[in-house]
Amino acid sequence: MASGKGDLVDYATLDSYAFGECRGLVHSDRASIEPLLSWHELRFHGGAGESLEGFSWQPGGYHLHNQGGAHHFAAARLIAGFFDPELHIKAPLTRHALNPEVALSILAAFDIFCEPEDHTMNEAFMKRMAAAQIPFATCAAPPPWQDGHRLLLFPRQHNKATAAADIFRAYGWLDVGAFLGRHAMLQQ
Repeated sequence: MASGKGDLVDYATLDSYAFGECRGLVHSDRASIEPLLSWHELRFHGGAGESLEGFSWQPGGYHLHNQGGAHHFAAARLIAGFFDPELHIKAPLTRHALNPEVALSILAAFDIFCEPEDHTMNEAFMKRMAAAQIPFATCAAPPPWQDGHRLLLFPRQHNKATAAADIFRAYGWLDVGAFLGRHAMLQQ
């Protein structure tokens, strides 16, 4: 389970995140769970409520769509794992699935990369692509990359675009096309 806006990049699990970033919130008693889940930025009690998202390309993983309180949620989850493993939270779950046929047809036409907006959408990047006459398109990234990222699409039928895609791949840009291709094949 991922938690809101907390930066989990340096942590393999939400529990390791809680140990690394939330030590001041982690207490060794079950009574500390409720105050953490009642944190004002978490909305498990009344109001609009929290929601969860699950993605077919991230099996077993869920994302808590909270407005804040990632540290509090991670600490509560860690404590519950020790003292109340049967604790359940209630929130609507939206599942996103990949349509393998559509994904494979798009992937046959485009190489697709994901990068933070400040890299793909800056003026210098666009000018260089235009000067080199490399066709490309950008669009909003899907979950879980939607915040601050865009997709960059290169048409596979254009030699310069294919060469640019090879360079992006060599420099380690997130190859969303390869990632989605693997998952589309698994879902067929």
